[in-house]
Amino acid sequence: MAAMIPLITSLTPKALVTPSVAPTTPPRPATLVPPPVPMSPIPSPSAELHTCLSDFGRVKGQDLSPVVEAALLELDLTPDIIPLVPVARLCE
Repeated sequence: MAAMIPLITSLTPKALVTPSVAPTTPPRPATLVPPPVPMSPIPSPSAELHTCLSDFGRVKGQDLSPVVEAALLELDLTPDIIPLVPVARLCE
């Protein structure tokens, strides 16, 4: 029993406390494309579709010709309703 006294005294609360690691915030993923600068003032209704297609083309790296813009205008597909139109309809 006397042999255990040094062992017990070496297990003071100071020795039992394990060092803790401070929590860290995970790194944010790098943004590949900078967010577009908001237009001020907003485009006029007649320029809205052109601005939308230009921004889309810039972000996606695809040139959407004036033919596409003319076709969408003819079908009255403007940026406010394009998300509601089925993809198959947009591809026609």
